[in-house]
Amino acid sequence: MYTIIVETRFQAAHQLNLAGGEAEPEHKHDWSVTAEISSDELSDCGMVADFHKIKAKLDKVTDALNGTSLNSLDYFRKLNPAAETVARYIFERLEPELPLEVTLQSITVGEQIGCWGKFSK
Repeated sequence: MYTIIVETRFQAAHQLNLAGGEAEPEHKHDWSVTAEISSDELSDCGMVADFHKIKAKLDKVTDALNGTSLNSLDYFRKLNPAAETVARYIFERLEPELPLEVTLQSITVGEQIGCWGKFSK
């Protein structure tokens, strides 16, 4: 299996609900997002997919999050907007936009260096 990894960034705020019913103060992150896309075969051009086309699709998904408070989005009204659920949100929106001959393996989201959440099927 061949895999490419495409990365992008966006800035957004969130407020997590913690154990015991406490909520942390709303704060911003410069989120980092990586998408791992695989294929059993390479295209006629010898690639899994064109990096630029995949990045444009990933950017389209994350542009909708840029500059927002994640808590204000309907998706996160009942889900804590932690890195793990942000990764799932992005996965669910990117997967249907990809060519049929590739598979979205995972989305990894970082709030800051060393703090990552990942979603995969």
